[in-house]
Amino acid sequence: MAYKHFADAVDATLNFNSATDRFIYMEICHRADRRGIVRMPQSEIAGITLLSPRTIAQSFSNLERIKLLSRIGHGRYQLIPLDQNPETTTLTEKLRAWIHNRDEDAIKDGTLNILAHEMDSLPDFVKKGIKKGMLKFESKGKVIIAIGETEDFTTYSIHL
Repeated sequence: MAYKHFADAVDATLNFNSATDRFIYMEICHRADRRGIVRMPQSEIAGITLLSPRTIAQSFSNLERIKLLSRIGHGRYQLIPLDQNPETTTLTEKLRAWIHNRDEDAIKDGTLNILAHEMDSLPDFVKKGIKKGMLKFESKGKVIIAIGETEDFTTYSIHL
């Protein structure tokens, strides 16, 4: 679960109060077990991150307030899965923002072209959108990128 939590947190748009809160959240995601439980007192996290115990306590309080973490006992915390947190960005919102950043007219046109060399480096949430049918395969083709050079591309229809 630690890797899953860590990967989800990297892809998510989360509203942290500070970069320190984000750093601490990523650190505890990394150190959580497969169930998302962190068995480590705040003082130990302070020693690992080289931050003061007071900073750690304040960040944990902030993370609990925005429902990313809950205390389950002394030195034990439960990471709250992002898909169970109403304050995290939904898959549809992430896809919409990612598509808009790539091609402002894609959503209006209803199609998105992805070059072959880009397919391996797609963010996980885009791959998840393809699996869920939010981006449906439409066709394959070739585009001229230079004189005598072409590249394959795939067209997806957008269903958000």
